Amino acid sequence: MPVVPIDNLDDDRLVVYRDTRNKALPRQSGLFIAEGWRVVDRLLDSGFTVESVLISERRIDALGPLFSERATVFVLPQAEAEQLVGFNFHGGVMACAKRPENCSLDALAARPGLILCCPKMTSPDNLGSLARLAAGFGAAGLLLGESCSDPWLRRVVRVSMGAIFTLPVRVSAELKDDLLTLRTQDYALLGAELTGDSKTLNEFADESWPSRKVLLLGNEAEGLAPAYTELLDATYHIAMAETVDSINVTHAAAVFLYEMTRS
Repeated sequence: MPVVPIDNLDDDRLVVYRDTRNKALPRQSGLFIAEGWRVVDRLLDSGFTVESVLISERRIDALGPLFSERATVFVLPQAEAEQLVGFNFHGGVMACAKRPENCSLDALAARPGLILCCPKMTSPDNLGSLARLAAGFGAAGLLLGESCSDPWLRRVVRVSMGAIFTLPVRVSAELKDDLLTLRTQDYALLGAELTGDSKTLNEFADESWPSRKVLLLGNEAEGLAPAYTELLDATYHIAMAETVDSINVTHAAAVFLYEMTRS
């Protein structure tokens, strides 16, 4: 693949990288941006279709040989690269790739492991961390409601450290219907939520659940909406010291995923 020096910021080949600090590629573009050399390296190994890689001139000697055999590489002087993307481009590398097809429910259910479900995860940082955790604990994939952050936002991809490339991701237009369909396929629907009748997570290991499970995580501020809690077969919470009423959803997810995937 060629290494292409560019010195004109109006070059049409750079349009996808322009002002990435303040705007995201729209879903209908069919594209997404990955940032950071480790994430880009994993993207290039993922089987995704990579349109191009952008490298600042100061990083080309180190990264050019690593990437140029797998994708077209555009090179810009550091100052111009920072002007293009709209922030201090200290990492010095980005890539543009095609979004994968939205995973079908059948394809998601065909995979072994727990499905991690987020009806309304609005923080890109939290969603990226959850993708990394899901991959790390061998989850079958992510099932997301339409109110979630776009799973292919630059920030989500970066925080996931590229783990999202290894996970099937389904954004559901009718999440409640999907959950009801999974129940007919012998999935247990379990919630991570402190309620009046929730059990402590310590009790999970003493109970018999099918191997096919969906773990629902609530919104950072609001928790799980009643439309979802009414579907649950059981709800669990983490026993906490009285002086602390909650922890970040990603920290809680790590505890839940460890407990629910270790047997």
